[in-house]
Amino acid sequence: MGGISKEKLLAIIGQVSQLHGGNGAPKELVAKRAGYTGGHKGQAFAKAIYRLKEKGFIEVRDGILYLTARGEEIAGTVSMEDIASSNKEQQEKMRSTLSPKQQHLFDLLLHGPRSRQDLAGKLGYESHTAQGFTKLLARVKAQNYIEFIENQMVQLTDLAFPYGRDEN
Repeated sequence: MGGISKEKLLAIIGQVSQLHGGNGAPKELVAKRAGYTGGHKGQAFAKAIYRLKEKGFIEVRDGILYLTARGEEIAGTVSMEDIASSNKEQQEKMRSTLSPKQQHLFDLLLHGPRSRQDLAGKLGYESHTAQGFTKLLARVKAQNYIEFIENQMVQLTDLAFPYGRDEN
């Protein structure tokens, strides 16, 4: 099943469904929470969902995933400690995998997108084209933690916001 176990994926489906009042789990949110880089339309996620459906663990209706009794049984065996219960907890888990310099970059992006130039300056680089800065960005991007958006802007990916971006 690729990068995530069926048990953990089923647990995420169950948790997202609970957040939606027990009315199933939207594919988009499940894919984000599970960290699928291609999102809910990506091939890896599609294969994982297909396998769960074929084995009778889930039902899919109108883009919403529902656990079957069999799926609920397996989902219940996963420790909920493995699944972040808030954006902050998810972000702390992500930060723990980063070097101090990468953590500083991550922290600068917590409250929204920033320009590459601004980030480079705040991180002590002379320019946003400095080799050290571009390597730093590349390493964090390779972990699917940041993404490049329009006009030389950088932001954290949706992986850092499993419960939605805080728009304050």
